[in-house]
Amino acid sequence: MTLGQFGSSSDTARNQSWYRTFAVGGSLARGERLTLGLDASYTRATDALDALDLSAPAAILEKLHYSNYDFSEFHLYSNLNTDTVQVTLRGEARLTSTLAGTFTATAIDVTDNTPYLEDLTGTLTTYTVGVRWSF
Repeated sequence: MTLGQFGSSSDTARNQSWYRTFAVGGSLARGERLTLGLDASYTRATDALDALDLSAPAAILEKLHYSNYDFSEFHLYSNLNTDTVQVTLRGEARLTSTLAGTFTATAIDVTDNTPYLEDLTGTLTTYTVGVRWSF
């Protein structure tokens, strides 16, 4: 048996986002055969959802014995407050006039400053080795 729809409630979802990034980087050529590069960035990200008012009249809630319509903390599920540091080391060695070997190592460190449902803090490191052919 279903109790049916006794009423409805609505509100406008609003959020505010801020992303601040500082990045530096550069390359150093050692002759014509070897190039090294280093890039680094820091990002602070904040994204917050305003509280939603999805309240229902008490008379309706009394009829819904088996349901929980408490949305008072719903806006906290989407909050984002992270600090991210990314460092990339790049290298290229010319083997011939048309062939070069490449290497990239990237480390990304994320700190979740306001974990709610899950803590997203962690580090990811990637390595790429390749061959570049130019013609």
